[in-house]
Amino acid sequence: MPVAIHQGKKSKGHKRRRRISTRFRKLNGTHTRRIRRRLSRFFAEQASIVERRVRSTRPNVDALVTSGTGKAFLRVMTPEWNRLIYAGVQWENDWVESVDQAVSRFGDLVDQASETDAAPPPSFRIEISDAMKKDIRTWLSRREVAVWSRVGRTTKDRLRRAIQRGLNEGDSNRQMAARLAKVVKRTNTARIAQTETTGAMNWGQQRLREEIEIEEKEWISTLDQDTRTGQFDHLAPDGQIVKNSKPFIVSGEKLLHPGDGSFGASAGNIIYCRCTSASSL
Repeated sequence: MPVAIHQGKKSKGHKRRRRISTRFRKLNGTHTRRIRRRLSRFFAEQASIVERRVRSTRPNVDALVTSGTGKAFLRVMTPEWNRLIYAGVQWENDWVESVDQAVSRFGDLVDQASETDAAPPPSFRIEISDAMKKDIRTWLSRREVAVWSRVGRTTKDRLRRAIQRGLNEGDSNRQMAARLAKVVKRTNTARIAQTETTGAMNWGQQRLREEIEIEEKEWISTLDQDTRTGQFDHLAPDGQIVKNSKPFIVSGEKLLHPGDGSFGASAGNIIYCRCTSASSL
């Protein structure tokens, strides 16, 4: 059965969506900047480790990017994912409670979260069911595996190419060490931070809508000079309304919410996305 979709960029709700989009973009940006700072420090530390190792031995990618690297990455990201999920839940709850004050109370979001469990921040105001807590833990465990697999694989590929260039150019150990350290330090932390912020927050929003049995949801695009158009168009779906249990159709692909890859959406539909979705009331 085809999914019922309503488009409404010029509808009566246009100004409302712009208000929501503006506020979400600010909150999203705050989280993204914090995560990017943490990741930048992490990769700078890893670059120093790589440089020390390469100076003393012939470079070997598997020895440079170890399981310990992945564990260290997850120690940075797991509490951030946890915080983002609950920020998304809080956002959606505030929107459902009061259309006029949808996001006015987010200045008090705490900066502390459990590093090992899917625990809400201490000041969290919403009662979360055991089923929802279990789903959050499951989502976190899957995210940990998926994201580090991708980041680790990309880092290894970039290091391999850099090693080959260094060998072709006759690098000494010291030169090779500096070359590889620069590769690690230049990891695209902005892409990771933005993509993970949007995906985790929107997952929390979607899960709360399921919890409180919201019938419909609306795609709300962040509209500015950076909004993607062309093959992957995030301008067109703005105002699209579907059943909450159904995916949005974005550039011909299914996304349960912005940043969702569960239906196999392309990277071009997910990476750097700053859109959100909200209960259609």
